[in-house]
Amino acid sequence: EAHHAAAVSHPGIAAVFDYGEAETADGAHPIPFIVMELVDGEPLSALLAREGRLGLEPTLDIVGQAALALGAAHRAGLVHRDVKPANLLVGVDGVVKVTDFGVAQVLGQCPWDDGDAVVGTVGYLSPEQAVGQPATPASDVYALGVVAYECLAGRRPFRAEHPVAVALGHLLDAPPPLPDDVPAVVAALVGWAMAKEPKRRPAGAAVLGHHLLALREVLEAGKLDAA
Repeated sequence: EAHHAAAVSHPGIAAVFDYGEAETADGAHPIPFIVMELVDGEPLSALLAREGRLGLEPTLDIVGQAALALGAAHRAGLVHRDVKPANLLVGVDGVVKVTDFGVAQVLGQCPWDDGDAVVGTVGYLSPEQAVGQPATPASDVYALGVVAYECLAGRRPFRAEHPVAVALGHLLDAPPPLPDDVPAVVAALVGWAMAKEPKRRPAGAAVLGHHLLALREVLEAGKLDAA
């Protein structure tokens, strides 16, 4: 994780300052450590647990910032593979930081895990990951779409008792419509990010981020009804 995160310098990615192993008293089992930027804030997952669902403006802002940060990671050759609210830190200053690159993969290289393993969190898993295909930047875009959906609806699009049923939802089912108070243009953008086929999604996380933040500016100008 430290090696991956340290390879990307972007204000939207939690900085890594140092990493290594600390000696223990017995000297036999050193403890790995990582020194990261301290973010004065909370994970998006905690915010959602408290608020239930977010309004239109904070959703566009938070997911838009995260998308730009992931775009920087993609340009550096990294796919996060586990984008979810718990890995998006929202600072008290409003700045969003992407963290936890522990299962990130370098583009063009074989993953460190078993090639047949499903890597990621099932609630945010892209259809291609659900069938064991390699994750790509488009997979992170899909996960961002799921995060945006959860922020706007107050729930994930696919829920079931068994993880396999959730994965099949991502693979086969259309997500339930977003609440009626979500403007059609925003719902269409979320649906674009959550397209089943990777090639039908935005052509990069940064593209998604620019669209989200542009809509936020339209909202601030009073030209788009807020949720």
